[in-house]
Amino acid sequence: MKEQKQQTTNRRGNKQGTISEEVSPSVVGALPLENEGHERFCLEILNRKPNVRAYKLAYPDAAYMSAAAASSVLLKDHKIQERIAYLKEEQRSRLRMSADDVLMGLEMAARLDPADLYKDDGSLINIKDMPYEVRICIEKFESDSILVGEGKNKKNIGRTSKVHFISKKSALELLARHHKLLTDKLEVKVTKSLEDLLTESEREGEE
Repeated sequence: MKEQKQQTTNRRGNKQGTISEEVSPSVVGALPLENEGHERFCLEILNRKPNVRAYKLAYPDAAYMSAAAASSVLLKDHKIQERIAYLKEEQRSRLRMSADDVLMGLEMAARLDPADLYKDDGSLINIKDMPYEVRICIEKFESDSILVGEGKNKKNIGRTSKVHFISKKSALELLARHHKLLTDKLEVKVTKSLEDLLTESEREGEE
């Protein structure tokens, strides 16, 4: 019965794309945890969810304070730590970027059209609605509240958003170097005359 449950958990993990089809029991943290709630907690941590949020997703009925305390306890459990460490290492091996991925990212940055950031009325598009090729080029996103008044009378009348992108100039330069469109100049400074060089060459020949 235990073996059947383990196989079911494996299939569930494969569906989420976080566990390999074949795992060796000898590898620390390789096998899914028998407690399904703990396994879900590890998977949510892998998906970069905050600790309390990860616990709430694993145990939806838990109150916030209970989830905060329980998630802290779980993260100190050595089995949880080993499982999360294994999942992160497996994820890194699957998500390792190829040379083509790097070049594609540089090309997206070089071809970025700022017009894709705005609606017809000139307002900034919600980041979730931006095209993938635009979002992938974002280096930093800043959002600040616009406050008017002083002290307790301050009111929030809106927000300002700043989007910082990967340098288009740097992306173009890296692409140009990859395609050998740019060549570095090599300067050689000669401090001896041609006559001196010929004399030294003759002496080396006599030796």
